[in-house]
Amino acid sequence: MSDVTAFPLITDPDLADPGYLARPMGVKVEVVCPAEGNHLQNTLWWYEKDATTIARALYGGEIKEKPGFVAVVFRKADGKGTCIKLVLNAVDVSTPLLTKDDTYIRNIDWSVAEIAKGVSIAGYEPPESAAQGSAGAGSDASSRAMAADALKAEVADGTNVMTGKISEISRAAEMEDYAAVARFSDELIGIARDREKTIQSCTVPPECAPAFSEYGAGLGKYQEAGSLLWYGATFSDADAFARGNDCLVQGQARLNCALERLSLSAPALNTQVITAQSLYPSALAPLGRYKFKDAPEGNTISVKVGPVTHLDRYTTEKGGIVTEHLSPYGKEFLCVLVEINHLGYGGKGSQKFKTPKASAFTLLLGGDRYLPKQPETSYVECVGSVYSDVTLNRKDRVVGYLVYEVPVSSDPASGYLEANLGKGGSPIWRLG
Repeated sequence: MSDVTAFPLITDPDLADPGYLARPMGVKVEVVCPAEGNHLQNTLWWYEKDATTIARALYGGEIKEKPGFVAVVFRKADGKGTCIKLVLNAVDVSTPLLTKDDTYIRNIDWSVAEIAKGVSIAGYEPPESAAQGSAGAGSDASSRAMAADALKAEVADGTNVMTGKISEISRAAEMEDYAAVARFSDELIGIARDREKTIQSCTVPPECAPAFSEYGAGLGKYQEAGSLLWYGATFSDADAFARGNDCLVQGQARLNCALERLSLSAPALNTQVITAQSLYPSALAPLGRYKFKDAPEGNTISVKVGPVTHLDRYTTEKGGIVTEHLSPYGKEFLCVLVEINHLGYGGKGSQKFKTPKASAFTLLLGGDRYLPKQPETSYVECVGSVYSDVTLNRKDRVVGYLVYEVPVSSDPASGYLEANLGKGGSPIWRLG
């Protein structure tokens, strides 16, 4: 839901804001955000792409010569509080914005980009679809002179701070703590973006211009790296990690060049965040058995995952009614067999064990996370039993399939299944 309001602007050349190019109209669009969203809906990119679409329509439509600014304000679900405000002045409109419908304006290229106090938004911005050649935020703002010594101090400090953050990302990746990888990667984005904004309106002595340019380019590459590593950690996407590593290497090379031009020493840094072929090198193999105790002297439980079955349809029977379930267009059903065994009792506490719900098993595939969509029956014809949570007594077991809807183009052999077993841990299995 959105509201559009137009405001008259002062066009007198002595009084008008130069960023409005003496145009007669300002436009504000208010957008109410959905109450709940996924990981991508809580990123800068999610807001920026919608705001870009609105700005493109107004600056490229029938009234394109009239707006002096377009402001897009995203409100919270209650319509009251503000999430983020993005403003694009006429002077900052670039040709790529008007000609390339599949691009978005990055945070740093809006004339104004303000996140409301207390609102947490991930800094993710996919590099491949960012609009190139933007005029840049505040292009009409007065410049600030930066002396050579000040530039040296900024480059040295910025390099050290980002080197420390990259080390944190690397350590978290080695521990396979991808929640921490995502958090530190988001912090890297923020550090690099804030520093780029700081120097954006600065001018430096001519002899420092090459170093200044290299430093700015390096900050941009570190923002790209942070976005890709955040995405890889959040959605278990190995390709995003590889590309993020490449951007780290390029960013480090740029900053090292800036340091060299300023006669400063470059820090030693291993930019390879993920060195293994797999995101989860310690993941269990298909059909591998994971054992744990639900208490120090309680029940010993084992969980086994696999094999995997592909279906474009399946059949169930309930109350004498046979139903054929077809997969949606472009999708197929991926059925993953799960077996949970109660192996024994340790002597203390209850001998019963409540198995996890189906929703405790998350499929990690192709950069996305999937929860099972279980049939409402206990059996799928020609496949087998449907997994459901039950209470196991000593030596009991439960075997059943988890049913996921996945794109036909995906490769299940490259996927993983993650189980949230509470105190029993969060084991991960390779599916191929």
